Amino acid sequence: MKISICFIILGCLGIFNYQGLYYDILGISTYGSFDPHDVKHLKELEISGEEVGYLLIKNKEFPYDWDSGEIVYIIFLSVIFSGTIVLEGVVTSTMAQVTPSKLNACFINSGLLATLIGTIGRVLSDSMITFSAVLDIHIFVDFVNATFLPVLVLAIGCLILVHIYYDKLV
Repeated sequence: MKISICFIILGCLGIFNYQGLYYDILGISTYGSFDPHDVKHLKELEISGEEVGYLLIKNKEFPYDWDSGEIVYIIFLSVIFSGTIVLEGVVTSTMAQVTPSKLNACFINSGLLATLIGTIGRVLSDSMITFSAVLDIHIFVDFVNATFLPVLVLAIGCLILVHIYYDKLV
């Protein structure tokens, strides 16, 4: 369980767009009141002595990790995906072992609870991705960073909880 969560944390740290994050932080701190829908002012904005319009790609976004972005994204997304798949199996197995036998005798049993919790998790994750896409409308918010920063925070929180309550789980 701990190793799977560490894989997710490693994947989140690797998938961040650090170059885009640098320009996002500089841009938000410098142009906090910038209107993202008024793109004609992009040529006038400067970050670190360079025009913002020159730094952007055709979709009016900062490129994802300019050197080898696609390869890095695929590798670390695969690490995150593998970690979550392994973690799901471990958590389901742990839940089956610690569930009281009385709970399995009634209508609301551990299988139903696992299904409901999984569905709620998928709804929340889809909502988080949608919220990241809404934030991506602003030029100084990167979609990858807006998506995986909350995942990193949640994974670190889960690792802390597992570390504290590991003896009760196993």
